[in-house]
Amino acid sequence: REDGRVDAKGAGGMARRRIEASVSGPRKRIRFSEEEIRAIEEGVMEHGEGHWAEIKADPKYFSILALRTTTDIKDKWRNMR
Repeated sequence: REDGRVDAKGAGGMARRRIEASVSGPRKRIRFSEEEIRAIEEGVMEHGEGHWAEIKADPKYFSILALRTTTDIKDKWRNMR
């Protein structure tokens, strides 16, 4: 559809629900704190490079990296090296 919405038909076409595309735009950039940088460094030492979801899910780092996506973590690591 032109308005960015997708119609999904349920059982027998009777039920409908709309999934609207996000129109909020790109996320605002937030600088990484020293605590987040340490968590990434320790997480890579513990879990290995490339295991971004494991690092983010680790209870030691979960609350520290809660606002970051795995892609954010990967990109920060790439730029730290």
